[in-house]
Amino acid sequence: MDTKRINWSTLAFMAFSTVWGFGNVLNGFVYFNGIQVIFSWILMFALYFIPYALMVGELGSAFKESGGGVSSWILKTTGPKI
Repeated sequence: MDTKRINWSTLAFMAFSTVWGFGNVLNGFVYFNGIQVIFSWILMFALYFIPYALMVGELGSAFKESGGGVSSWILKTTGPKI
């Protein structure tokens, strides 16, 4: 296994915990009647994380040679001066 690469599950977990956070998961489960909050998690996952993953995958495959992520995507699409 190449130790200089992040696999998709690690990247997905990093994105989820950065955007949503563990506090929101616990607070939603406690304050919104437990199991009923799962519907909002599924809705949030479908409306945010799936389109986000598709956009990142598309941009990553379009700018393979850059290798810099979001900053290089913005530089390639807008130029050096915004």
